[in-house]
Order: sequence, then C-alpha cells, then structure tokens
Amino acid sequence: MKPAIAFVSVAAVFAGVTAAGICLKKFIKPKKTNYNLPVNFTVTAHTGCEGRKDNSLESISAGAAAGADIVEIDLHFMPDGTAVLSHDKPNNDSSGKIYPTLEDAFRVLSELDVKMNIDVKSTDNISSVFPIAEKYGVADKIFFTGVNEDFVSAVKEGAPEISYYLNVSVDKSKKTDKNYISSIVEKVKDCGAVGINLNFKGCSEELVDSFRKENLQVSVWTANKKSEMLRCLSLSPDNITTRYPSVILSLISD
Repeated sequence: MKPAIAFVSVAAVFAGVTAAGICLKKFIKPKKTNYNLPVNFTVTAHTGCEGRKDNSLESISAGAAAGADIVEIDLHFMPDGTAVLSHDKPNNDSSGKIYPTLEDAFRVLSELDVKMNIDVKSTDNISSVFPIAEKYGVADKIFFTGVNEDFVSAVKEGAPEISYYLNVSVDKSKKTDKNYISSIVEKVKDCGAVGINLNFKGCSEELVDSFRKENLQVSVWTANKKSEMLRCLSLSPDNITTRYPSVILSLISD
C-alpha cells in the first residue's frame, strides 16, 4: 500500500524564499507545482546544527529546539570500549580532549521529544549501545545510519534490536537508470535495512519512487544551502538531514 501523501504548496515555499531575497526560479523547475512530501516526512538536525559544536550535547538540544524530528550524533569507541560522540577515532593521548559519552547523549535524549540518528563510525563495541539505551529509556527513539556493507554483519549480530539504514554511495551518472536503481533496492532489502541513506546529489525521483514501491525509506544528507534544501524537497524523500533545520522548516511551513 502506498503511503499517504501531504501536499505542500509551492506558494508557501515561495513566500518564505522571496522573503529571504532569493529567486525561486533558480532552484525549481517551472513544471513543479507542489511537493509530495510523505505524511511521516522528517527533518534531521545534523550534528553541529544551528552553529553548535559537532558531537556536543548542546547540538542535541539545539536540534530539538529548532523543531527537528531527529537529532544526529557520530558514534565511536574509546580504546577501553566506552561509546563516545566523535567523528574520528578517539584515543587516550596527552591532548586532554574530553569526548561526550553515549550515556551523556542518551540522558539528554530522554528529556526531549525527538529521535536520534546514531551515525556509526565504528562497530568495535556496538553491542553496548542497546543496553545503554534501555538504561535511559530511549531504546524506541534510536536507529543507525552510517552502516555500509562492511558494517552490516557486526551491526546485525551486535545490535539486532536497533533498526538501520544502509549507507550507499550512488553513482550520480546512473541515478535515473532503472536497472541500477533496482540493484540498489535489492541490496538494501537483502541487508534487512529499513531504507537507504545517501548523499542528496545521488538522489532522484526515480530512486525515491522505486524505494517507496518497496516500502523502503529514503534519507538524504546533507542539505545546508537553501538551494540544496529546495532541490531535496522536490524529490520528496522521507528524510532530509541538514545543519540548519530551522531554515528548511521555514521553507515548508505555511
């Protein structure tokens, strides 16, 4: 069964864009008259959103305050196995750098009405994630992205309770090719993922339609410029990740 669709008038988007002094024609094809956004469409606040520091507790709170449905963190593990928020591999050196722990993040999350996208950068101690989530009562608010084909086995074995999107690097020259798209759909289905997470430049209407027919989600990253946001909105994915959730929300609001 196809998901219900919410129609967003371009007139509303136009009002928000022109108010910012931007020409809409530059970004939208004339034939596009409305955005067919899924009813369960979400906006994810990329870590470091709204000018905050990447992988900080402040970024989590800022994303929620900006109205995002989901907040993102990057997950790594210290040499002793402690789960921390970090894009790069942390280490015990003399720099004195302190990494927020996943426990810290879940403690903050437990007080917010948002979900959390955990972008997996390492699977070293992935089995520790779900028990920590249960400890803070957020097990139903988390999911993984960043899971490439090399991570699938470790994620399925170490954290089978947590759903995940498969990260796929889509060949932009083939993003409208039906056979190529079908091969990606089958790859996502075979992995048991709930959908695909991809760079917005590799997304297309054909790709979104193919995934939607299989009841699979399409999440795109990272649209930070208004032109990129409008381009992503025109493709009607299930989720758009951005460092500026307040801006994209203003573009799609009445």
